[in-house]
Amino acid sequence: MAETGLGEHVRSIRSTLQMIDQQIAEKRVPLSGMDELKREIDNMRLRIWAIMAADAEGGGPAALDRFRLRRAVEMNHRIVADLESGELSPAYAELKLLNELGQRISRLVA
Repeated sequence: MAETGLGEHVRSIRSTLQMIDQQIAEKRVPLSGMDELKREIDNMRLRIWAIMAADAEGGGPAALDRFRLRRAVEMNHRIVADLESGELSPAYAELKLLNELGQRISRLVA
């Protein structure tokens, strides 16, 4: 079986996204599924960006891991700064989850 080229995948993804966009415009797609669609598209976009950045660094899988960790550190620095400035409310349930994950990470890397 012949290997499918990346261009063919891109065309397929583009076609699917255009179809979804049309369905959204015609209000034939429930908004309840939009979060999942956005999350999957964001995850793939960030993964592609990370792979390209790691390749540019020439470090292979270790560079990809370090890239992911640097992005996580940057995001957490911004969250802390926003909490300290009062720009972000500490009442969000997601912050409790983030705190729990931080504690787990702390135990794992100690």
